[in-house]
Amino acid sequence: MVLDERCTQIITILLNANGYTSVEMITNQIGISKRTFYYDIQKINKWLEGNKLQPVKKDHGKGFYLEQEGKEKTPKLISKLNKFQYFYSPEERITLIAVKLLTNRHPIFLEDIMELTQVSRATASNDLKVLKKVFTEQQLKLGFYRNSGYEIKGTEQNKRQVLVTYFAELMTSKKNLNYLLEHIKLPFFQNRFGIEGINFQLNSIKPLIEECEVQLSIELTDEMVHLLSIKLLVVIQRLLYGNRITIDYAEQEALQSTKEYSAAKNIAQRLETTYNIIVPDSEICFITMNLLGSKINYFDLNSSESVEMKKLKQTVKGIIQDFQNYACVLFKNSSQVEESLFKHLKPAYYRIKYQVSLKDENTEHVKQEFPEIFQLTKKSINQLELLVGSSINDSEIAYVAMHFGGWLQREGKKPIQRKKAIIVCENGLGTSNILWGQIEKIVTTVDIIGCISKRQYENKNCDADVVFATSVIKDKRHPVLIVNPILTDKDKEAVLSFVNNQHISGQTVKPPSLSTIMNIVKKHTTIMNEKELTQELSLLFDMNHRYNKMEEKPVLNELLTKETIQYKSEVTDWKDAIKVASEPLLTNRYITEEYVQAMIANVENLGPYVVIAPEIALPHARPQDGVNKIGMSLLRLGKSVYFSEKEKHRAKLIVVLAAVDNEKHLRALSQLTTMLSDQAVLQNVMSAESVEEILTYINQYSTI
Repeated sequence: MVLDERCTQIITILLNANGYTSVEMITNQIGISKRTFYYDIQKINKWLEGNKLQPVKKDHGKGFYLEQEGKEKTPKLISKLNKFQYFYSPEERITLIAVKLLTNRHPIFLEDIMELTQVSRATASNDLKVLKKVFTEQQLKLGFYRNSGYEIKGTEQNKRQVLVTYFAELMTSKKNLNYLLEHIKLPFFQNRFGIEGINFQLNSIKPLIEECEVQLSIELTDEMVHLLSIKLLVVIQRLLYGNRITIDYAEQEALQSTKEYSAAKNIAQRLETTYNIIVPDSEICFITMNLLGSKINYFDLNSSESVEMKKLKQTVKGIIQDFQNYACVLFKNSSQVEESLFKHLKPAYYRIKYQVSLKDENTEHVKQEFPEIFQLTKKSINQLELLVGSSINDSEIAYVAMHFGGWLQREGKKPIQRKKAIIVCENGLGTSNILWGQIEKIVTTVDIIGCISKRQYENKNCDADVVFATSVIKDKRHPVLIVNPILTDKDKEAVLSFVNNQHISGQTVKPPSLSTIMNIVKKHTTIMNEKELTQELSLLFDMNHRYNKMEEKPVLNELLTKETIQYKSEVTDWKDAIKVASEPLLTNRYITEEYVQAMIANVENLGPYVVIAPEIALPHARPQDGVNKIGMSLLRLGKSVYFSEKEKHRAKLIVVLAAVDNEKHLRALSQLTTMLSDQAVLQNVMSAESVEEILTYINQYSTI
């Protein structure tokens, strides 16, 4: 059985599909009827069976698909057919044209591209338009010249970056693209062209990279060894055609000071001998850049003691701290996280600095599957952007996000659910941006999605959980907090209380009644025993109701009671303050001694972050550090205790929080924040002479 043009076209579409392909999509693309399509599928299946492959499968309601074995073996079988019988996909045509333009020394005209890709003049012209746009994004220009045909103008580094990207796509694709590689003629010795020649050259280059690993005491990822081989292949090809890269003199000096330069020099000497070429110093520096930017499994941390790497280590600490703040998590093994992230970010730092290309396969997957972690990472990465002096693309952010996601999964944690906020401001963009920055520093669990005017807010629907405004808003579609453009201390406390308040965490959805559910069930099914079904559902509703009652969040006076509030004239130091404040919770076994030590260790490691407002400290640790039951205790001191040498880090009111999860303590904490935001109440609590007097205010703010 031999495939005709139309059958080959159909199987090519199935070959390039990631999942199911509908009949409508195929018939519309080729311009045939459904009847013709089904007739062709029969012929295709006979051809597949003749080649001992599974036939095209059909899933009702989804479409047609080719099994994995068929996808792997079919391209090679098709490549043996006559040229007219195989139809390249649009992506394959773009790849083939791009590599051809960047590796061919002879003029290329439209007719050459038509012959290469076996498409019409109109399709070839359209492909060139698409490719022109791709090149523009890479700061290259594809132009047509009467005598020399189509040419690519731009820097040598950008040309190589594009060539490496497309070459890597061909060489590392999950599809068998040998039939594309057969068209690529590289000027290597022994006249080994096509896939055979390329593989021969790659296999001769890989040992050089393995020697380099030994010299540098590193272990590159398998993917990276292959990609570096492809990059060196491109360097050879460009040099053989007389194309040299240029690098700024100062940058060359910086690169020459690295140990990677010495390894690159050894590689260059071997290439000169093997390929009879001269590798200038700028090319050695280019190889150095790519070595520095390569992903690794292992490297010696002690070898990274340069001033540049010390700055990067500090940046890594800042990134991790910001991520923890935004995600409201605390990594157990912060030193291990730092070491692991530094190992990852060292090559990423050089890739960003030298604009080294890296094959990108995971970015879209990370964005779709882990959107919260990706966004949190994007917010945390700005310190690295400041260090390298440029923005960081989504591909690099996705790699860091995968790193953080792995640690969160390992420690069984999830980022706290974030809220979306908008700023409504009448004072212009400058004021809005100032307010934006202030709010994001105070409440790390809120993402501000924009700044708009009052008129815009009143005339459009906004997808937000809360609104911060600088003047009164009549339309109360969202919870609104009015603040000053430049936040005062009282504003800051109000922002904290407002965001943590339960009523903005999402409206309570009333469950459907039992009668409503029964009516729906009756509408779509036949009930064998309505009475027993009603009784069982009623029992289930009752159990859920009792369960929800158990899960309710306690109010403030349920946690801060006469037994958990203390007064003491003074303590020895801040450690003693935490210990004394924890005593009621220890006595009642709400927490263990390990939890007290964990709170102290947090302050020692992270600084006096527990001082949340003037004279108020809120020590806490992770639930797994020793919390048996949700609790809160309060210690009022007569004399302030200092959590650092700075005046702003002194506290007179010590509130210990023991949370069992990320949710149950929020109502009580919100009520405490609201109470202490009232300056008059705060002063009365600070000067109270008895526990009963403090309880009076606590009861006022403990509303259900």
